[in-house]
Amino acid sequence: MGMFSQAISNLFKKPFTKLYPAEKYEPIKDTRGRFVMDVTRCIFCGLCERNCPAAVIKVDKARKRHETVISGCILCYRCQEVCPKGCISFREHYAPPTVARTALVHEILPRGQEPARGAAVEERKDVEGGTAWAYTIELPLPGPGKG
Repeated sequence: MGMFSQAISNLFKKPFTKLYPAEKYEPIKDTRGRFVMDVTRCIFCGLCERNCPAAVIKVDKARKRHETVISGCILCYRCQEVCPKGCISFREHYAPPTVARTALVHEILPRGQEPARGAAVEERKDVEGGTAWAYTIELPLPGPGKG
């Protein structure tokens, strides 16, 4: 088929791309999406932190805090595979694109205490011994020579 006939043929075909956000995005099966954690089931053992090839997970057992730099996550599923409690999963949802370096924090705070000012709260749930929070915070961008 010549180039001219191919061009004419393509005029009558449906486009390969979606007109997002006008057309609803349907994720492809097994799409790797957004990191999700059930902090109430986490035992803060640190296996996810030690096995993360991108080194974007920090676990603080004393503070019952789990922090993931989501802009650096390579979505390899290694943390999900090694979690002995099965509290890490991924959902077919993407965070909006950003140039900011963002961390997703899951932690259990004493009842009445809230995350630091500037945190964007995504989820809050009362649990035994306090409140489970999921929120994002913006991290400073690394400077020259700081990695």
